[in-house]
Amino acid sequence: MHTTTQSLSALQSYADLSCARQELLQAFWQDILSSSSTHGTPATLEALLEYAYRLASVVGQIPPQAMAIVLSIDSSNFARYKQTQTFTHIMQALDSMLCASNLTSDSLVAMQALQCAILACESPKRIQESLELMRHIIATGLCDIQRAKRLFTMLEICFSQDKKIAPSLESTSRNISTKALEDEFSSIASALESAIPHTKPALDTAKAKLQNKGFSIGVAGVLSAGKSSFLNALLGKSVLGTSTIPETAALTILHYGQSECAEVEFFTPQELAQHKSSDTLTNEQKALLEMGQKAIACEELAHYTSANHKSGFYSLVKQVKLALPLAFLQNNVEIVDTPGLDDPVRIREELTKSYIQQCDMLIYVMNASCAATQKDMDFILESLIGGHLARILVVLTRADLLSGKELESSLNYTRQSLQQELQKARYDGDIQALLDSIDFIPVSSLFALGYKTDDKDIIAKAQAQGFTLEQTGLPKVQAYLESMLFGDNAPKQRDLLYSAYRGVLLELDTARQNIELQQRIMQANSEDRHKIAQELRDKNEKLKESMHKAHKQLETLASDFMQYLHELLSLINAHLNAHIQRLFTQLYDDAIYEYAKNAKPSKERVESIINQSLQDSYHDLMREYKYKVAKKLRTLNELTLSTNASLPLDTPLAMPIITHPDNSAAITTLASTLALAVLELNNAHSKNSQEKLRASLQELLRTQLGDFTHLLTQENTRIQGLLEQSLAAYTKAQENALQEMIAHNLSTLESTLAKQSSPSDIQALESTFATIQSLHNEVQMILKALR
Repeated sequence: MHTTTQSLSALQSYADLSCARQELLQAFWQDILSSSSTHGTPATLEALLEYAYRLASVVGQIPPQAMAIVLSIDSSNFARYKQTQTFTHIMQALDSMLCASNLTSDSLVAMQALQCAILACESPKRIQESLELMRHIIATGLCDIQRAKRLFTMLEICFSQDKKIAPSLESTSRNISTKALEDEFSSIASALESAIPHTKPALDTAKAKLQNKGFSIGVAGVLSAGKSSFLNALLGKSVLGTSTIPETAALTILHYGQSECAEVEFFTPQELAQHKSSDTLTNEQKALLEMGQKAIACEELAHYTSANHKSGFYSLVKQVKLALPLAFLQNNVEIVDTPGLDDPVRIREELTKSYIQQCDMLIYVMNASCAATQKDMDFILESLIGGHLARILVVLTRADLLSGKELESSLNYTRQSLQQELQKARYDGDIQALLDSIDFIPVSSLFALGYKTDDKDIIAKAQAQGFTLEQTGLPKVQAYLESMLFGDNAPKQRDLLYSAYRGVLLELDTARQNIELQQRIMQANSEDRHKIAQELRDKNEKLKESMHKAHKQLETLASDFMQYLHELLSLINAHLNAHIQRLFTQLYDDAIYEYAKNAKPSKERVESIINQSLQDSYHDLMREYKYKVAKKLRTLNELTLSTNASLPLDTPLAMPIITHPDNSAAITTLASTLALAVLELNNAHSKNSQEKLRASLQELLRTQLGDFTHLLTQENTRIQGLLEQSLAAYTKAQENALQEMIAHNLSTLESTLAKQSSPSDIQALESTFATIQSLHNEVQMILKALR
């Protein structure tokens, strides 16, 4: 311990090392020792700190991106990092310093020493920037989540203890007012438009997008979970029909309108053919399909959307758009009441799932007395893992029918069920972090609506049960939505601001480059002007080369992803073998049990075992498949953006939506066919030949489940095709953006070469450049704060 203190003291001579920093280094060293592999680690912390002392002078030169990579490295991933080009560049930049410290660039000790130097010397602000970037690395699976969490905790403790360093590790960007940034955006846009008039169209587009503030809230749940009743309470009026049996039979989009009106959109004949024969339609129903859509009064809504109405129109309706003059829906807030997840019209359930993949927020409604069904769990996990939702609000309805103790029990059971399902899905991320992104609020919709509409009878019933408006749970839901929609840290608000400012930064970059070019040309003689022209042509050629290189990298990424899909299918098939073995054990043990009684397994029993086993196996395997593909797609998207960082298009690759095809009917048919074959085997054997039954049954299951495997490969093929289409469209968009940039460069060159410049022109250009440079610096600072 004495030698360690001496080393810490040595570091203190140049970094003013505090006690908190000393404790941080000690904790970091203990974490290294407790890791699974410590090969190459020096015997003492003293040796590591001696190396760190020599490397400390270069710490301030390491950019946050590189620092994030360095802090992400440990003994478990070091070999993988060494193979990357980014790591090689970092180590080459430090090579001379490492050699002077008797370290080699491929040494884990060198990394650990550099990590110690960062933790000892770097400012909290710079470390925080690196940690924000490090979270992206964690998302790709390159960094161990638990190890990262320990590092985050160490730093938080260190910086909260040492007041001289920082009051806390919390980024100051969290306290930025989005309203102030919206106002500032208008000011920046006006200044840029005045300086560079031709930027007006792009700026108008950015301002319109920022002002639009569209926010989409999906409301989902199984049939009769109370979605419509809850929404009526939230909206403060009985807008949607409610019933004790399934009522909402269409996707209903609620948006703001100055007066109430509705528009019904019907399925196309081709879409309808997937779930309903056109031969059974009446002439009136066929006429509606030919119309495609129809404007109706809100009072007629049930005529088209209710599964209980005698018209039967509900099976023809794809979705309904309902305009309402409600303040809650202003500012482009959109609420979508979805059909039940167990909707008998399969295409409508898939429509619901597809929509939820794209919405900004999900409210998932469960009946508190029968929450956390398998259907509930599957859908929530699909939405969390496969979508881009930051948070999910689970609303437990009919809370007034349960006691406080029963309600708490229902909440606990739901949380535990989600955790178990994540474990079953082999989710290898931070399960607790995922659970923390789900909020639970119990609600009494009936009593809440009574208070909202001032219904004296319902209010009397509510008060008789001790329910005030606050106790109905609705005010908590409203406060939650308020924070998500309009708060300074509302995710959607920050994303919109980031997108708008990013667009302005691209315009400023282009303007700055153009002005620099014009300045050079104005100040050049005739010969130099021709040299500048050639330089610009060469630059355009390099842009083309960069595009070609980026496309090759995209092709490599796509090829790697397709290979991953192929390997994943092999993995799923391997897991399928375990499910088949479990089915074999069930069928064989059942047969032996019946043979012992001189009987044979019944047809109903065998069909039940096979159907339930195949259904469970399919959903378990698809859940695992969806999670792994979704995770890989997120990694692919991040790699795509980094690959194309130097190119003009600032649009992410459109990723395919991963669905979870039900296939219940196909599995039931397969189970019936397999059951007949198993029954034939059972009848051909008895107690005396049960060992022969074992071999025959195993062979039968192996050969008869090819169709089941095919069901698992269909989604693989679909995603592969969609991704190929997305990559082709993305590549084409990049090419178009590049051509526009090249054409603009040439146009600027030609107009500047032809222009005769005066001293006043040069002075005006210098003034414009100063304005552009100032705006550029400001926008860069804002973007850094937003991220």
